[in-house]
Amino acid sequence: MTADQLIEACQAIVGRGVKPILPEVSPLIEAYYALPGNGAGGELHIVLDDGNYQRSSVNFCIDRARKQETRWLGCVLLMLSNSQRRRM
Repeated sequence: MTADQLIEACQAIVGRGVKPILPEVSPLIEAYYALPGNGAGGELHIVLDDGNYQRSSVNFCIDRARKQETRWLGCVLLMLSNSQRRRM
């Protein structure tokens, strides 16, 4: 999946306005890791790799993100509950 495809998939989930389920989000996270420079979680590493699942941590990453795919995946992650983010 390219960065543009990942962005489109995230936009579709956000646009629905309904909380996604983990089987929808897991492939997006895998695609994010597969993008160049994201092997260690990229700009979302404090959430994806370091175990900081709180909304404030996701917002921190979004606020500092330089890549659009980071911002959009972060928006999808914000739609999840803390317990869902913990199980990612």
